[in-house]
Amino acid sequence: MGLQICKKHWQECIQTIKEAGLWHLVPETGKEGAEKLKARAEEGVSKTNYDPLMDMNIIFIERALVCGGNYLNTSLMFCPLCEANIHSGDIQLSFKWITVAIEAIKRYCIEHNLQG
Repeated sequence: MGLQICKKHWQECIQTIKEAGLWHLVPETGKEGAEKLKARAEEGVSKTNYDPLMDMNIIFIERALVCGGNYLNTSLMFCPLCEANIHSGDIQLSFKWITVAIEAIKRYCIEHNLQG
C-alpha cells in the first residue's frame, strides 16, 4: 500500500500525543511496535500493548482510502494527511483530522483505562 505519513505530519502527530499525555504508551522501536500490535490482536487491548501513534496512523489511512479512492492503493507513496489537504482544498484539514483523532484516542484510553 502506498500510504505513509510524511515527516512533517508525523512530527505533528507525535507532538499531539505528547501534549495529550499519552506518549508513555508509544513503543520506543518499530520492533516493539510490531510486538505490541501482535499482542493486542491476540490478547485484546491493555496498557502494555496499546499504541496511540499506531492507532492515529490507522485512522488516517482509513480516512484517506475512504475519501481519496483507489489511486492511494498503489506502490507510490502518499501521505494521507497531505492528500487530504490537497484534494479537499482545505489546507487545515490535516490539522482537523489530527484533532479529531486525538480526541477519539483520548476517549478510547479513558474507556479502556489506558492512561496511567
